[in-house]
Amino acid sequence: MSAIAAATKMVMIVMVMKVTMMVIMVVVVVVTDDSGDDDENLNDDDNGI
Repeated sequence: MSAIAAATKMVMIVMVMKVTMMVIMVVVVVVTDDSGDDDENLNDDDNGI
């Protein structure tokens, strides 16, 4: 049973790590998109001027 419990803990740790990586990727994409929008707005303003 201890071996099964250890294996289960390892699987849980791996799943948590995968979920954490997915969350980090989503946050990075959202932040990058926001920065891109800000840069585009600045460029549009410069073109307008």
